[in-house]
Amino acid sequence: TSAEQGDGIEDVMIWAYTCNLNQDGSLLNITQDDPVGWRTVTMPDGTYTSTSAHLQLPMCEGSQSYMIVAVINKGQFGNIVNPDGTALVLGNSTRYSQLINAKFANESLINSAITETVNPATPTLMPVSHWATCTVTEANAFPNCLQLDMKVFRAVAKTQFFMAKMSEFDL
Repeated sequence: TSAEQGDGIEDVMIWAYTCNLNQDGSLLNITQDDPVGWRTVTMPDGTYTSTSAHLQLPMCEGSQSYMIVAVINKGQFGNIVNPDGTALVLGNSTRYSQLINAKFANESLINSAITETVNPATPTLMPVSHWATCTVTEANAFPNCLQLDMKVFRAVAKTQFFMAKMSEFDL
């Protein structure tokens, strides 16, 4: 069952892009704009709080660093468009530059978040995403796969703003 509002997981889409990392493990640059790994998983009855997905990655001798990007509940992101206004369909060939420059707009979800009622809408599914870097080495070859725990975050937050007029001024 749901632990809190908006934690339902309907589907997960994951991309892997090769990258270089700084000494502290932070992203230096993406070395290939096209994904080298991709996976999409649909939950049969939906799930809550966590799920897992196996992603196969190419491996050379030594090690390779990857930027892993996850989009959860992709249908909740609404209209996804490129900076030029053309529609972006997420799939196995979605480039890193497309993902980081895309605009997401779900008018009905935004409107439900700003409803001025005592009990505003509380959707089970929210748009969720995040990214993480990892380095895969020869020691991570099957069956000793690297496990990357990735915390994800809602792409939409709900808040209320109250103000009071303390003195005479134009508002």
